[in-house]
Amino acid sequence: MNVVFVMDESGSMKHTDAEKLRYDAMDLFMGLAADTGNYMGAVAFDTEIILKQDVEKIDGITSKEELSQKVRNSGSNGDTDIGKAIETATKMLQGQGNPNLSSAIILLSDGNTDLKSSSAYEASIESKKNAIDIARTNGYKIYSVCLNANDEADAAELKEISEATGAISIEVKSADDLKDVLDGSLLEGMQ
Repeated sequence: MNVVFVMDESGSMKHTDAEKLRYDAMDLFMGLAADTGNYMGAVAFDTEIILKQDVEKIDGITSKEELSQKVRNSGSNGDTDIGKAIETATKMLQGQGNPNLSSAIILLSDGNTDLKSSSAYEASIESKKNAIDIARTNGYKIYSVCLNANDEADAAELKEISEATGAISIEVKSADDLKDVLDGSLLEGMQ
């Protein structure tokens, strides 16, 4: 597959994902992926795109660990612009990876689009609509994992994005939930 991990690095994640399960989820997914033949990239975001790692062939454990480390090192504390992040990921899939493989986005966030100005918020909503249109047109599914350790996440926002592209959204409150997600429904939905 071609996969782009979209990782929320906003300040709210310190509370909704205090255990940093989003990184464990990414690592577990990469660990379960075949050792050869996959193309993976990443977008880490807060108010802005803070990391954009191109979709490239990932072969072996070393390549997977390098991608994971780049994402882990991208931490920030800004607000949350989910629309810009998923729009960036869909555009990456359009021009990168292997065109003969199916493509997906795995969004790990608390779903709380939160921007200081109303114009920035409206721009994020437009970007989200554009991302969903690109995903539908190209057959990309946007799977989401809602990190919600403190019950303050907006699971509905992530569910809306995933369902609009024919994918599923799962809510995670603990490490045990995360294991269940990757052992079960999320991976089954991707097959």
